[in-house]
Amino acid sequence: MRRTSVRLLLCLLLIVAPAFAEATKEYKIAILRDGDSPYFDEIAEMLKREVSVLAEGEREITFLEGPAWNAEWDLDRAREVLRAALQDAEVDMVFAGGMLITRAVVTAGEPLPKPVVSGFIEDPSMIGLPIGADGRSAIPNYTFVVVPCEAKDDIQLFRLIVPFKRLAVLVDQYFLAHTPYVRREAEEYVRATG
Repeated sequence: MRRTSVRLLLCLLLIVAPAFAEATKEYKIAILRDGDSPYFDEIAEMLKREVSVLAEGEREITFLEGPAWNAEWDLDRAREVLRAALQDAEVDMVFAGGMLITRAVVTAGEPLPKPVVSGFIEDPSMIGLPIGADGRSAIPNYTFVVVPCEAKDDIQLFRLIVPFKRLAVLVDQYFLAHTPYVRREAEEYVRATG
């Protein structure tokens, strides 16, 4: 599943990238992250490997990473990191890895001056991804790869296996604070299923 998502993301990168790299063979991608995470480290390494292989012989890809591109698990810092990447003349494209960075993109409130791709978003309804009627991003210069799973589907399947009347779902404060639609989604599910 993760490999398929990486391939989808790579296709998006290759579609968007040529417009910005026509004049040069060098292309710089800033990899923004919510914070330190072994899970994201793995995804970033996969992304770098796959993009490098696909671009081999066509263009030199440089990945910009490090403390300057790390939001340190803080939404305000995520907004600063995004703003810095969008204003940095060295950056050709932004990979927004994580819920906080994605929220910063979605709520930026201004046009994105360069391509931004969010990757591996689970349950897009909970973070308010701007999906248009055609199923694509409603924000120009922004796209995303969504992992096709939603919590309500898992709950419905669980209910088929074990009929239950009450279900407690435990989430941490971080998740609650940064997924503005999680409560609304839970309430809608309760109304729809009783």
